Amino acid sequence: MDADDTTLLHYFDIDNNSRGAFFAPPANNGLSFLGVRFNAGEAVGRVRIITSNTDLGPNDQNADLLDVVVMDDVLYSELRAVAAAAVPEPSTLALLLGGLLFFGWKTLRQQRGRRLFS
Repeated sequence: MDADDTTLLHYFDIDNNSRGAFFAPPANNGLSFLGVRFNAGEAVGRVRIITSNTDLGPNDQNADLLDVVVMDDVLYSELRAVAAAAVPEPSTLALLLGGLLFFGWKTLRQQRGRRLFS
């Protein structure tokens, strides 16, 4: 059975407020697709996915009211940092300068050690 109301995606913002719940409708040969887009600047903090009304197993085809769901290829965009929570990163030039200073210091230590034992 492919039920219309067994697979649900419930979206929440970063403060755990609901942004909406959407059912994935069954489609051709039991395959379905659900796409949700938030384009008004809403931030999605987490998604709760509820699938099927029974566990996948050897007895999942015996009852007419059971709907088994198997998921594959969940696509999502990466979370973008909110301005207030942004962490400053060191610049590339500062990292390069720090690396050069470290290796220069290490080279000087090695040369001084050779002079003492020469």
